[in-house]
Amino acid sequence: VGQVVDNLGEPEYALGESVSDDQAIVSLIYPDKQSVVYAFAAGVEAGEVSDSSEVIGSIFMNEEDITSLLSSTDLYNWEGYGPYALYAEGDFDHTAVPEETDGQ
Repeated sequence: VGQVVDNLGEPEYALGESVSDDQAIVSLIYPDKQSVVYAFAAGVEAGEVSDSSEVIGSIFMNEEDITSLLSSTDLYNWEGYGPYALYAEGDFDHTAVPEETDGQ
């Protein structure tokens, strides 16, 4: 992750997702770069995001897709390296916009 941050700068948002008790993923969201980078965190309890965290994937999106992601996903502000829980627990900093339905 350190190399990504060196090249792209700090992400604006992050979101943790548990895969199993000993594996988790933290999505690093770069709206201005229209991309998401996926980093490995070794577990929900002890996992963390550090400069040496392994990058396991990335997506480059068009403007419509990144706008959709931002409007439909609850996210945490990136607060730097730290425990997985920083990006998986507590109140979201950026909340999804509820979709409007016709007549409701």
